[in-house]
Amino acid sequence: MTTRMCISCRYKTEKKNLLRAVEDQNNVFFDFKQKIQQRAFYVCYDKRCILALKKRKKNIENSLKQLENYYDQIIKKIINISLATRKIFIGVDAVNSYTKKLVVFLSNDISLRSKNKIKQENKVFYNLNYNKFQLGDIVRKREVVALGVKGLSLDFNEVLSHYPNLFSQEN
Repeated sequence: MTTRMCISCRYKTEKKNLLRAVEDQNNVFFDFKQKIQQRAFYVCYDKRCILALKKRKKNIENSLKQLENYYDQIIKKIINISLATRKIFIGVDAVNSYTKKLVVFLSNDISLRSKNKIKQENKVFYNLNYNKFQLGDIVRKREVVALGVKGLSLDFNEVLSHYPNLFSQEN
């Protein structure tokens, strides 16, 4: 087991649990596959640690956009795979119709009324940085404020909670 330490919070863990960053000619970029042969530092996936990194490293703005784009692609793939395998519930009523464990993605412009209509039990909620039209485009609908995906493991929920800029998990 190879351990590394987050430069922001000083937490030690396996390097696979940390985000690897490389500094090259005063630019910082993320090495997602951890393969670049260059001196690097590590940071937790925690939003606070990444924002602390932003204060320490001046040229990280482009890398944060790169990180957002990377996770944006992952979320779109998850939704598309869920569509293809019919493990998705589109809309508030469809999400409510499923009573087992469900991961629910919410648009950033969902109304409080719609949000309150969704039954809370057996559901994990994530707020995406998509409006209802952008979320609708992904699933080929006009507008969507809530998407439920079944069959995601608890490990996946843990990974989702690490995405600092794309969306935030609600309690």
